[in-house]
Amino acid sequence: MEFFGVMVGGLIALMSGAVGYYEVRRVAKIAQLIARFEQMNPLYLSDRWTQIQYIWQTPRSTAVQWRRGILVVTDKRVAIYDYAPALANDLPEPIATLPTDTLRGFWRPQKYTPGVNEMWIHSEQRKQWHLLKVRLRQYEMQALVRAIKEISTEDQVTVYRRRRPYHHLLTDGQPAKQTLTGAWELSDPLSLYIMPLMLVVMRAENVLETIELANIQDIAALKRMEGGEPAGLVRFTIVYPDETSEQRAFGIARYEAWAEILAEAAKRTLEEPVERKRKGKEDEDDE
Repeated sequence: MEFFGVMVGGLIALMSGAVGYYEVRRVAKIAQLIARFEQMNPLYLSDRWTQIQYIWQTPRSTAVQWRRGILVVTDKRVAIYDYAPALANDLPEPIATLPTDTLRGFWRPQKYTPGVNEMWIHSEQRKQWHLLKVRLRQYEMQALVRAIKEISTEDQVTVYRRRRPYHHLLTDGQPAKQTLTGAWELSDPLSLYIMPLMLVVMRAENVLETIELANIQDIAALKRMEGGEPAGLVRFTIVYPDETSEQRAFGIARYEAWAEILAEAAKRTLEEPVERKRKGKEDEDDE
């Protein structure tokens, strides 16, 4: 029995030593990787002690598993790397890359809390919409916000400083055309995504067009007299910079509520950001 106990103890010690060895190697590889990133003079870099988690998805994705990674922000892109790289000497391929010219907005769903905070960064790449969700503690999140502001457009920063909500989930809609008899004919379903600066029209994961909210006027909710589903539609006018205009309509199940949401979003493009009661350090990065 005593011999068995010695064997078990030896086995446990051996396993602990192996685990410790591989953990030391893993930490060393991460430290070398961080050192490589530091040579880029990044605007933001999560080090090996930062508990950063992320989800990389499309608007239709139902991904819920948060993964740990290394976040790097430079003047050219935002990138997420694997937290446990296979190699230490070679710079690995990023899991997700958001070049600055693809950024379409960034915001935090909730105000800052002393614990974990969340940011959503939107990107349009090769006619597909992507969403990077990041979780960080407050101090690190504030540092990330300052970095993202440096690579975002003035309009995107202004939107970030406005009051919530910033966006709305996907809505199914069918493009509608009115016939000579006044009836509405509906086409194949699309997805409509209201963002702070634009209305995004998608089919599956592909972006068909983006319509600037500042150009949308005369929004109306109309009931379809001919019956059928959806029971109503949302109609609006797009006024282009050259003063030409175009009317659009979409059949939507909750057409009255959606028309109100679209009207509120379009109205906000004309608002100034909410004034902060206390000043300093970019107003604490807009609580």
